[in-house]
Amino acid sequence: MNIIDFRARPTTREFEYVQTNPAMIDEFERMGFKPKPLGSIEDFIATLDAAGVTQAVIPARDAETNWGEKVSNDYLAEIVGKYPDRIIGFAGADPLKGRAAVEEIDRAIRELGLSGVSLDPCFAFMAPNDRRLYPLYEKCIELNVPVILTIGPLPIKPLRMEHGDPMTVDALATDLPDLDIVCSHGGWPWTQQMIAIAMRHDNVWFENAGYHTMPGAEMIVQAANTLIPDKVLFATAYPGGQCDSLKEEVEQFKNLGYAPDVLKKVFHDNAKALLTRD
Repeated sequence: MNIIDFRARPTTREFEYVQTNPAMIDEFERMGFKPKPLGSIEDFIATLDAAGVTQAVIPARDAETNWGEKVSNDYLAEIVGKYPDRIIGFAGADPLKGRAAVEEIDRAIRELGLSGVSLDPCFAFMAPNDRRLYPLYEKCIELNVPVILTIGPLPIKPLRMEHGDPMTVDALATDLPDLDIVCSHGGWPWTQQMIAIAMRHDNVWFENAGYHTMPGAEMIVQAANTLIPDKVLFATAYPGGQCDSLKEEVEQFKNLGYAPDVLKKVFHDNAKALLTRD
């Protein structure tokens, strides 16, 4: 079975902040997330192979203004170039950089050939429907690429949970029906709301990376098996996660209760359809 992990990052130095940010370390330890050793991009590909993951969506991040964190889109394009059949790159942009962020999105898609955009409104202390983000969204529409939005419980302080509430995505999807939106970490704790929003809007998908086994998250499986089989994506947030390896994350997901035909959609077909939409 082909598998697309819609949120994973290598453990290279460029992505080291994922596991070394002090605020992240404290919260990840409390949640039982297990750190992974630093490695090369070749090690990451070997990790995908061992887990049976065909392709991984790697989101860059630009939270430089508030957090000093940035993974350059040029680096991401470089590793996509090395493994174009395995890695799908989504460009990062810092909303607080204003017009420069819009221009960077344009460059990343047109010149670097990345496949989408990944935004973290929460790191700018914005909700997804903050009007300051709309020029970035409009650029995504112009370029016909999807946008990943970090929402969910936002466990890292001083982030605010109000900026992770998927109800703000309902407003955004209504305002911009031509914007393809992927809500990352989006299935918990507002599980019922996220399901309803994905059902309501043709342009909204979600994954629940990092929270597959949280209390209440089982409703996502029920919803995928009945109401929204085409709207749920598989993602792990590797190297985060409560398992020792990516392979264990995949095996755990297989046993959550998805119907076989639905599991095929969640593992691969839904992501493939989204990534190839006209």
